[in-house]
This record gives sequence, C-alpha cells and structure tokens, in this order.
Amino acid sequence: MTEQYYGAEAMPASLCRFIPAARHVAGLALLAVLAGCQHYAPNSAPDRDSTEAQTRAEMQRLQERSANRTMAPSQIRIATGGITQPDGALCRDWLDACWERGAGVAPAAAGTPGLARLPRPDGAQTFRGVLPCDDVAMGCRGQRVTLTLFENETFRGHVVYLNNDGSESQPAALQGCWARDAGEGRRLQLTLGNGASLGHYLAESVNTLVVLPPDDRPGNLRVTLTRQPDAELMGGMPPAGRCRT
Repeated sequence: MTEQYYGAEAMPASLCRFIPAARHVAGLALLAVLAGCQHYAPNSAPDRDSTEAQTRAEMQRLQERSANRTMAPSQIRIATGGITQPDGALCRDWLDACWERGAGVAPAAAGTPGLARLPRPDGAQTFRGVLPCDDVAMGCRGQRVTLTLFENETFRGHVVYLNNDGSESQPAALQGCWARDAGEGRRLQLTLGNGASLGHYLAESVNTLVVLPPDDRPGNLRVTLTRQPDAELMGGMPPAGRCRT
C-alpha cells in the first residue's frame, strides 16, 4: 500500500523502509564520532589503567616536584665551580706584602679557566736607571744599575760604571736580600750577602723606585730606577735567607 499526500508525489514503500535504516546507520556513525571526540577531549578523564592516564600522572608528579623546588630570585645561587675567589686572596701588585707572603705558590694548572687564576704579580721585578758617582775618587760620571727584586725577598743586580774617558767597566754583580720597613711597607732596605747595606729605596709607585739619600738627608738630585716590562733574572732567584744582618 502506498500512502498518499496532497501536493506531493507518492513515496515508494521500499524507500520508506530504507530511510529508517539509513538514519540508524548515520546515528551509529555520529555516536562513534562523538565517542572519539570524548575520548580525546582534553578535559575528559581517561581510564585509570590507560597509557594516557599514566602519562598524565607522571606529568603531574614532575610539575609538583618542579614547583616545590622553586626559589625566590634573591635565593638563587649560580654554581661557579670554584671560580669565585674572596677578595682577600688577590694580590694585585708587588707593592703589597702579599707578594712575598705568596712566594712559592704553584702556578695554575694548564687549562684552568682564566677567572679561576688568582691574579699575582710576576715573581721577579726588574728596575733600571743611572745613578751619579758622588765620590770624585770613583773616577766615573755615572753608574748604570740593573736591579731585580724576587718574591722570596732576595735580589740580583749588576752595575756598569760609565768612566770619565767615555769607556764602560765590566758589569759588577750584586746579590743579597731586601726587606720592607716595619713602619712603611713601601720603604725597602737592600743588604748584600756579606751584610753590608746597599741603601734604602722608596717604592713611589709600582713602576718607580726612588733612591733615598744616606741617613735620609735631603738631596737636590732626585734619583730613580724604572721598572722594566720584562724581568732580567741574571741567573735566577737566589736561595732565601743568605744575608747576614
């Protein structure tokens, strides 16, 4: 039997039977799609034993662990691996008594980062200058002096006399000890190995030694020795403690 509708053509019964079946299939497909959307929705709760549930639980544990380790910016400390050194460990120039106190300190090992190397002045400081010949009996117009101070409180030096006839003498070697004045750390006393005094010097700056007059008598002539960029070792650093005082 075919149903009749006014204003419309008759619909075959077979088509009517097909439509409910098609709707049923389409409904199942839609449910499957919705089920899939629900499974992957970010706010849905996955099965307890599923891989997704285990992954979410592990991520939650990592986030909680990270949150517990969070520190205020003022509490953050950057590891330096021993590079940072206290200011008291620095010895910036030879004018300070830390220079001789640190004598014999082993140099930084090869490959040590630059920031990890404690700044220390070189273990030898060389000064040069021309001193006047104060005594006429010396028969010279000047003395060209080279003096090297070593960090173990010893020194080496040599003197070349500039003769009145224009010639020069052979270098005369000097060796002895130096010490800082107890009351003035920049005032140095030099003593030869036999105990004779070689005078007093004032370290006016890291580059200048002023030769002081005997007994600190004021003089009209300012005599200085100037530090050289490269040390002249003259046989190397002598053993310490060889001066008789």
